[in-house]
Amino acid sequence: MFLSKVRSATAIAVIGLAYAVPASATTDVVADHNTAVMAVASTQACAKKHPEAGITLEKFLTEQKEGMTDEMAKHIRDVATNPRYEMEVKQSMEFFNSKGGQSLLDSLCGGFITAK
Repeated sequence: MFLSKVRSATAIAVIGLAYAVPASATTDVVADHNTAVMAVASTQACAKKHPEAGITLEKFLTEQKEGMTDEMAKHIRDVATNPRYEMEVKQSMEFFNSKGGQSLLDSLCGGFITAK
């Protein structure tokens, strides 16, 4: 459920963040990578905004296990820990902290907080 929100939010965030991806390069790999970046950024942003909720990436991955492949979970962990992706995550965090990104962040955080 939450992962589908992240996938939907990815399209919005990609436009908001002005990712320059040529149309020919827009593949499932690119979409999955952007989803991974958004998953990492949203868990970090929500954890910061709602420290009392105990939001962590591992908790998110556990709760979404049925909705994602092992490969996707591995890539999300890689995005979270590999310095190569740090700037992309930072840009997503900046989007969530912007006026336009706050309502999207609130919606995503609601998914984290209500997840069982």
